[in-house]
Amino acid sequence: MKKLLVITIAMLTGVGTAMAQSTVASPNPSASPTRSLGTATAPSVVVTSEELDISREQIVPSLGATRYTIGPDRLGQQSQGQDAPFNQTILRFPGVAQDSFGQLHLRGEHANVQYRLDDVLLPEGITGFGQELETRFADNISLITGALPAQFGFRTTGVIDIHSKSGAVFTGGEASLHVGSFDTIAPSVEYGGVTGKLTYYVIGGYLHGGIGIENPTRSSDPIHDDTDQFKGFGYFSYIIDDTSRLTLLLSGNDSNFQIPNNPGQQPAFVVNGKTMFDSSKLDENQAENSAYAILAYQKKSDLFNMQASVFTRYSGVLFRPDEVGDLFFNGVASRVDRQIYTAGAELDMSYKLNEQNTLRGGLLFTASHATVGTATLVFPTLPDGSQASDMPFGIVDNTTVRLLLRCLYTG
Repeated sequence: MKKLLVITIAMLTGVGTAMAQSTVASPNPSASPTRSLGTATAPSVVVTSEELDISREQIVPSLGATRYTIGPDRLGQQSQGQDAPFNQTILRFPGVAQDSFGQLHLRGEHANVQYRLDDVLLPEGITGFGQELETRFADNISLITGALPAQFGFRTTGVIDIHSKSGAVFTGGEASLHVGSFDTIAPSVEYGGVTGKLTYYVIGGYLHGGIGIENPTRSSDPIHDDTDQFKGFGYFSYIIDDTSRLTLLLSGNDSNFQIPNNPGQQPAFVVNGKTMFDSSKLDENQAENSAYAILAYQKKSDLFNMQASVFTRYSGVLFRPDEVGDLFFNGVASRVDRQIYTAGAELDMSYKLNEQNTLRGGLLFTASHATVGTATLVFPTLPDGSQASDMPFGIVDNTTVRLLLRCLYTG
């Protein structure tokens, strides 16, 4: 681990130095003759992009709801800065609490929060230990609660609205390294810019830590609790003309968690004639994978604003038990594979009737295909529920669910 840390620091230091030298050598892009043609169009693209961002906010307003927003300055000033896990960033909003598994509760509610990315609904995924979203790629984050307008869908407790960075906001490259206790190391690289009518921003990061899940013991050295997480995000926006643009958002996440052990536990069952098993040697693991893609088209005019988007998302969680160890302590060992695929389309529109009145409407359509596959080892039991044999047998159960959601709103 120490060798990996030294190599990573050396690599990132070299990258940071090279970027810094490039910036010093040409602080003013217009001073470089070879880039004069490319930079001549950049200001107009940035201005157009900002105007379209403002117009998009007129389509999906907060209206009677309460919006609490933190911008780039506060994101950078919080503990751990932009390297803070996303759930830790949301915990700084009023009315938000977190349980021992890292899942968020808003105003006492659980799993009733909707996530929106650049004003497009992020489809439902499978909740695990990891964080699919990252603080680092967010330009600002808002929590919307209260009397939510109809266009925010069926999640009524609150909406977490994320506006991502773009090449107009983040120009150039940056490499960073976050190091902490419990073998924590988190390198990341991000790059953004404007090329003609194309605005882009990409980020990739890795996290290794010695406490992936809450430590169940009093020890400062948790047993079997490592985590390794790889994440990537990309934002691409193409200005078609002064009134319209096409935006593509891409994201991927691959996370692995060891389930922490609690030593000194006494087995409750007999397995293949054996009665003892060291609970500190259990080897349970969980793998979490997710990815989503959003393609949005936006059009604005003096009176009419519209954004149409299509999206798809995959989310999967695979729990791998310690088959022998789990039988000793629980009498059951289940391998559980859960997956969900979601695709949909969303349309939001607004038309300004006069200075006092605006007509808004839209529709949302999603289709989901979810599967749950389990392979379970159990013991035969007597009528009173006690163990009848120390030889386990297997039970396989596979389930498929299809969901269809349609929503139409006006206001």
